[in-house]
Amino acid sequence: RRVLFPPMTNLEVEGEPRLELLAGRTVMVLSVRANVSLANQTREQLEAKRRGLLLPTLDNIRLEVLRDLDSIVAACPPQEQARAADCLDMVNKLCSDELA
Repeated sequence: RRVLFPPMTNLEVEGEPRLELLAGRTVMVLSVRANVSLANQTREQLEAKRRGLLLPTLDNIRLEVLRDLDSIVAACPPQEQARAADCLDMVNKLCSDELA
């Protein structure tokens, strides 16, 4: 038997669990009731909230990495600085594209 519940539905356990013998096996039986909470956020709302928290964090991490890479490039020998700067530009572009 299949029971489908509408969105925003959860099951609440009522009372204490009990053990019953069913087909020669002991099973735990829980009494539950369906509860619809209209105060819960939808999946889309939760995803948007999470995205709003994570994207600024990701941007801060990107800026920290670029700052550290910039200091590494500055410490490179002069003959390697152009190549290191190209790598830094490539990393910056890749990170910027990921955030877009």
